[in-house]
Amino acid sequence: MKSNYVPNIPLLREECYEIPSNGGRLPVEDFEGCYTFLTPNGTKVWCPKKGYDAKPTVGATYGSWNDVLRMYKNYAEFSGFSVRVGQTKKNKSDKVTHKYLRCNRAGRPQYKRKFDTLDESFMSVRSRSFQVTDCKAHISVQVIEATSTFVIYKFIECHNHPLVETYNRDFTKAGRKLSFSTKQFIHHMTLNNIGPTIAHRLQVSMKGGHHNVNGTPTDFKNFSQAIRLFIGNRDSQLLLDRLRDRVSSDLLNNTDFRSSIHRLVWNLFISPDTFETRWADLITRFQLDEHNWLSDMYAIRDQWVPAYFREIPMCCLMKTTSRCESSNASFKVNSSGANTLVQFILCYDTSIESQRYRQRLAEYKTTSRPYHSLSGLEIEKHAFEIYTRSIFLEIQKEIVKGKLFCYVSHTEQVQDKLVYFVSHLSKDNSVTNVFQVVTGPSIVNYDCSCRNFTRIGYLCRHIFCVFRVNRVVRIPDEYISKRWMKDVLPKRIFEIQYRYGVDNSPESLLRNEIFGLISNSVDSLRNDYDGLAVLANKVRDLCSNKSSDPVDSISKFSNVEDIQNLVGGSLDVDLECSNPQGIRNKGCGKSRRLIGPGEKAVEKSLRTPRLCRTCQKYVTGHDSRNCKKKRTEAVDVTQE
Repeated sequence: MKSNYVPNIPLLREECYEIPSNGGRLPVEDFEGCYTFLTPNGTKVWCPKKGYDAKPTVGATYGSWNDVLRMYKNYAEFSGFSVRVGQTKKNKSDKVTHKYLRCNRAGRPQYKRKFDTLDESFMSVRSRSFQVTDCKAHISVQVIEATSTFVIYKFIECHNHPLVETYNRDFTKAGRKLSFSTKQFIHHMTLNNIGPTIAHRLQVSMKGGHHNVNGTPTDFKNFSQAIRLFIGNRDSQLLLDRLRDRVSSDLLNNTDFRSSIHRLVWNLFISPDTFETRWADLITRFQLDEHNWLSDMYAIRDQWVPAYFREIPMCCLMKTTSRCESSNASFKVNSSGANTLVQFILCYDTSIESQRYRQRLAEYKTTSRPYHSLSGLEIEKHAFEIYTRSIFLEIQKEIVKGKLFCYVSHTEQVQDKLVYFVSHLSKDNSVTNVFQVVTGPSIVNYDCSCRNFTRIGYLCRHIFCVFRVNRVVRIPDEYISKRWMKDVLPKRIFEIQYRYGVDNSPESLLRNEIFGLISNSVDSLRNDYDGLAVLANKVRDLCSNKSSDPVDSISKFSNVEDIQNLVGGSLDVDLECSNPQGIRNKGCGKSRRLIGPGEKAVEKSLRTPRLCRTCQKYVTGHDSRNCKKKRTEAVDVTQE
């Protein structure tokens, strides 16, 4: 710290601190970002150091109000204080004549609470993170109507409070403002079941420290809460609008949903005769003939007993319990029970995007992996040419096991059909089972008693064993399920998924492209300091010439607009339905939850104070029946 003398600083009647050009000299302290002056009456003021080219100048003229805002905001950011828009003056014609930009600590504190210094209960004051100090630093701007220009006619430079140090600028209002990319990051983390606190930690880790991250964990949590408040009572309506848009989508009308067959597949693998016998025994033993639910279930037994619909192709590919468990496991990765309906559908989009990515990865592996034969049979190569890689690996196992562990023991002619008895061997070459493969009049018709093709959709090892005996080198077209073939989905669908993903807006695509270009440029210059400096200067020049609103940080509507872009919908949506009431599922716990001391204190503070007739005070925690003073007097009487 060094000290010297500067001209005396008079204290003006309007309490505006200005640096004079003459007068006496008073000591000054030189800090990192400002000078500290003492006024004649001992008041300390802080003035930013010189060295910033865009310092406000009296008489400067600007072509638009945004130019004035940008100039003063940049000056405030350089100096270490924040800006807020002051009052606006109008003439009798209701036209703006003067505007003001002030330090955000302008204004006098207004204490709405009355204090009684003789009462100890009034001495506790609620702590606040921010206080105004009646700072007079500001610029006054006159609006010239004739030329549509803005002229600075007054500039108060000094502040009556310390300016923020350079290393603490990230704690200011401007430094804590969340950029749109940060808001988008918080929103995307929410769609992957990652809360705002962990999202902040991830940002700190990715950007190399807290000083490189805009916003605190509290700011991250506030924005996450702002999304929920924006959705509010429009939750159900926004969900309906989104689903209606998808009904009209061409992709949905095409990936055959209306022609699918649905059954309640349970783990019940018995024959129809066995089921009928055991069901009758169950009803008779427990006298359940009049049980309505069991009667209804028996009436629809063809919907949930696999033995009654085993002829439906790939009927056992997905069981009811497996579907439920797999769905829960899938959505737990992205969603949680605390999400709104709109957030759930966005989490659903994220899950579907992950599924599409895995599908595209599987397609890439199918087209890029070379063929390796394990059996030496031509039919194995044909399977590689028509099936996807994952299904081909399963069929390859069946072909190899059909060659090594299966053989035709004998055949029988039954009317116009030929039956092959295929013995199934274990690893120790002992026969574990014998299956029957029936062929019709045409040699391309095969049916195995294991029902593997009907259940899963590809041929079993027993039929491949018969193929080897009959020298069949190609899988018949009747036994090639379209579901497992290569190139089932059109290439255009993958191109759309690759190009658009979850967020398919043109602006989002362009933003992602810009981020990618800048990231690639920084990576290529990571060891070249001069190259990084040149790139940084170009980016700074581009940012200084941007045409967007320079004071979006003090706009009341920027947060709402950002949430609209992220969530979709608007504040003007017409409500056709209300939100559903909360549902309590089995095992969710008691309806009463433990209330912490903080909530109790808040609830207590909201109560209207009442007069206690014993202690003669207005209180909220007790009355004359349970007053401490009354109990104390009672104890004293008892002791006497």
